[in-house]
Amino acid sequence: MLPPAFKDQSTKAQPLRHSLARTGFLRRILTLPNPILYANLCSEIVAGWADIQAVIAKGSLSRSKPQFNPKAGRSVLPLVPIQSDLMPIRAEVRAGARALLRTDLSRFYGSIYTHSIPWALHTKPVAKARRHDDSLLGNRLDLWLRNAQDSQTVGIAIGPDASLVIAESLLAAVDERLQKEAKILRGLRYVDDYELAFDSRSAAEEALSMLEQILGEFELELNPRKTMLQDLPLPHEPQWVSTLRSMPVRDTPAAQANDLVHLSDRAFEFAREDTTSPVLRYAVGRLKSIDIKQENRTLLQHLLLQYVVAAPGTLATTLGVLIKGMHDG
Repeated sequence: MLPPAFKDQSTKAQPLRHSLARTGFLRRILTLPNPILYANLCSEIVAGWADIQAVIAKGSLSRSKPQFNPKAGRSVLPLVPIQSDLMPIRAEVRAGARALLRTDLSRFYGSIYTHSIPWALHTKPVAKARRHDDSLLGNRLDLWLRNAQDSQTVGIAIGPDASLVIAESLLAAVDERLQKEAKILRGLRYVDDYELAFDSRSAAEEALSMLEQILGEFELELNPRKTMLQDLPLPHEPQWVSTLRSMPVRDTPAAQANDLVHLSDRAFEFAREDTTSPVLRYAVGRLKSIDIKQENRTLLQHLLLQYVVAAPGTLATTLGVLIKGMHDG
């Protein structure tokens, strides 16, 4: 239980911010909220968990519904923990369909309007009519979110587990509306990434218009750079993934050296062609799973340094490979 002094609803604070390396030289700003205010937000989520789950359950598109999983080292994880595990689900979604709508939201976490959270949990008319009613869970979540970012109403923290819960509650309301109004054959959503299948391109176009309208009612927008209407069939994964995954790395020292260089060369080529995908991080992860021969460990270190210089976001994975090598002697 929190001490009474920690529950003062008038307390406000500015969050700390941490700049995290992403693909290439891009950065992502993670937010570290004040721990007292964040604890209050989490307390409200725990107390209202049954109501939140009921809202999240209304949308069947999501594959990122939050699940309690303290053994994984954090409070909640998405239902499908890793996005790469979606391949069988993508195959199911596309089966028998003729058109595919792929899109995501523009600056999703950073654009969430905190007042829209009561709209999602209680419907917009109810929330607007009772905007000062503290008995509504949505209003209490809205309050602690705003207090933790010095009263700012736009954007929620990127990083904390509570943000996944809030985001899923919000988009579950969007999904419920979309599924009622659009002629979707099958679909999936992973956090804010949508992939929806249709009988025809015209049905996909209608759904896109509906999705834009519904999101607009929650003060959200689609990302125009990642919104695509495509005719099926399509590859289920990018070419760089299938190529790097299937490239062999042999066991004999000389052959392994050639294969390590070849794999890295292909990764660098793909990274130059696709500057927005985590190509080099994937390649480093592949290297981490290989039993490197003693004769090739210096070569591996030289290659890893090239990865880090080319993409600082690979540093964490690279350190994992080096630590594994250290443990292996």
